[in-house]
Amino acid sequence: MIARLGLRMRMWLLLTLLTGVVLLSAGWIVSVQTLDPGAEQLAALVYATASALDERVRVSGIEATRQPQLQSLGIRLQEITPPDHRPRAPVGVAVLARVRRLYGADSEVRFDHGPPSRLWLHSRWRPQLWIGVPVQPLGAPIARASLWILLLTAVLVLAVGAWTARMLSRPLEQLARRAPDLMAGDLDLREFRNAPAEVRTLAATLARSLADARRRHDAREEMLVGLSHDLRTPLARLRFAIEMGDHNEEVARTAMQADIAEMDALIGAFLLMQREGRDEPAAALDLNQLCRDLVAGFAHRIAIRLDLPEQTVWLHGRRLGLRRALSNLLQNALDHGRPPLALRLSVGDEVAEIAVADGGQELRESGDRRGFGVGLAVVRATAALHRGRFELSRGIESTVARLILPLLPATAPAQPD
Repeated sequence: MIARLGLRMRMWLLLTLLTGVVLLSAGWIVSVQTLDPGAEQLAALVYATASALDERVRVSGIEATRQPQLQSLGIRLQEITPPDHRPRAPVGVAVLARVRRLYGADSEVRFDHGPPSRLWLHSRWRPQLWIGVPVQPLGAPIARASLWILLLTAVLVLAVGAWTARMLSRPLEQLARRAPDLMAGDLDLREFRNAPAEVRTLAATLARSLADARRRHDAREEMLVGLSHDLRTPLARLRFAIEMGDHNEEVARTAMQADIAEMDALIGAFLLMQREGRDEPAAALDLNQLCRDLVAGFAHRIAIRLDLPEQTVWLHGRRLGLRRALSNLLQNALDHGRPPLALRLSVGDEVAEIAVADGGQELRESGDRRGFGVGLAVVRATAALHRGRFELSRGIESTVARLILPLLPATAPAQPD
């Protein structure tokens, strides 16, 4: 049943239990610390009062004790045997036992509930006389004060506990209510600026995780769109060849096999990206050297101008994924752009920007061609995987593809001695 309760109700139950334990402990401590000393003092006072009156009766007679001051204090002297009751409170039991010990085993002491409560002591000098000393006015104020202290403490603890429970649970309840906005990416983290640090961290972590999930989802959709776009051309050639009925000719069969191989390569690239992107472990990566290796790999096909910063740029990322993405950008510029080609690495405000530029769109190419395809979809997926972004600026004079990656904390690997 407790598992079905909310956080606030659980905290309420916990605080109530804690308050009960504290009150019981405080009551026990108060009783232990005050019962024995208080009972001892009260018993001594009752014994001294009764003994003094009994001695006065012996010296001056009973008439000397019949004074208004004694009656106003509740002290009574009578020759009728008083009732004998058992005290209800622990302090009464303790006082009765101590008075009996002080008065002696041969003397009789009785307790009367009253009102008011009295301890009756049998006179040593006149066997028929009983001396009654009130005890309730002495113990009641202490008991009432202790009870009020405990009650006020309980109220204060519950009030502070309720405020604390509300302060802790309200941000979590607010976060739960805003879950749809969090999933949609519309959650404003400034709403939690007054929340506890743990709740702010949780909200920020969930927002980042869901943003990464949305970027991966968008990249996957882009990849599927690019795959379908790139498959249309070989499929159209195959359909045309089949409709023309020339699939029995050697040249036609070779072309059809090449189309099938192209489609197989496109599908393989898509599946490879799905499998390898997040499986590759992230490590410290020298972007300068990565750019040099890429330009060297294309050197036999075309000259690419390389522009690198003087200082080595280190990134905590996935080497194979970034190499594949940048190779796709260079291949895209080579296939659909015009010379000259350039690869530029620069560092901005906590980001690294890798730009691939060419001489602009060829007139024979369609303007839509540069924004689709599995190659660019792979670039977008890689950017999302590294919490970065991909930008493509197209034009007749020049076309620039930018891969912008945040510079996560990274250090250069240790060099061997």
